[in-house]
Amino acid sequence: MFNLDDVSRVITLNRGDTAEFPVFINEGTAWAPIRYNLSDYDTVYLGVMEVGQSFEQAILKKVFNKYSGLDEDGDLLVKLNPIDTLHLHPGKYFYSIKLKTINPDTLELERVQTII
Repeated sequence: MFNLDDVSRVITLNRGDTAEFPVFINEGTAWAPIRYNLSDYDTVYLGVMEVGQSFEQAILKKVFNKYSGLDEDGDLLVKLNPIDTLHLHPGKYFYSIKLKTINPDTLELERVQTII
């Protein structure tokens, strides 16, 4: 069983199950969405945290880029494998997704943005 609540940012997942979901990265507005296309230098981070836990202390961290997999619309596919959740204790966990962009000309950090 897998459920992702975009409003509360709660994932419901049976321990040890596989889950895969697309992440639409919007560089527009909520009223005029524009799909952000990942570049070769972009990195996306998923953190799964307990209540009150910071992203840096996430109990589950995953790293993705455009080569990790995109769906037919060009959205990043985030995948949780059975081993990722096998040892989690039953309870409530929250998730956050961050995008790190690098300037391709200077190879310097351009921005870090929490997208979900």
